Amino acid sequence: MEPIAPAAPTPAQPVRHFGMWISFEYILMFICLYVSFTALGGILNLAVDKYVPNATDSFSSGMVSLQTSILPGYLAAMLVTYPIFAFFYYHLNKQVLNTPDIKSLRSRKLLMYLTLVITFIIVISQLIGTLYGFFQGTSTMNTALHFSVTLLVAGSVFVYLLADVRGDRNHG
Repeated sequence: MEPIAPAAPTPAQPVRHFGMWISFEYILMFICLYVSFTALGGILNLAVDKYVPNATDSFSSGMVSLQTSILPGYLAAMLVTYPIFAFFYYHLNKQVLNTPDIKSLRSRKLLMYLTLVITFIIVISQLIGTLYGFFQGTSTMNTALHFSVTLLVAGSVFVYLLADVRGDRNHG
């Protein structure tokens, strides 16, 4: 009998290299995400201040003029960056469907994890500020609504990206 030769190891799958363009597209998409969702949060916070005034705030009369001057900036930011974000989001997700290896792109992962950290810091700092106000006895309905806006905007980005990262880890 002839000795059985050991099976040759299968070669490792080659790692696909993508050009810098796709990384650039991800960077632009995340910049537009940051700007548009910051503007959305700003618009919602201005609405809270307008419709639920803070009873403990002695600066509310000056805030009205600030609100009327900053609202157009938020609206302009949303009108410019959200369509760009939506375009890149759709375009890049379509590319991922066609080429799933894009999910392992280092710049994509870096931007996703950086955004997770930033949104976590935003939510946790807002929660600390809200609890601090509660312990000081200065919390109002306005404070709770501001926290709710932060939780809605930053929290939704965090939850979406966390699910995406977990999906990448489970299928990658």
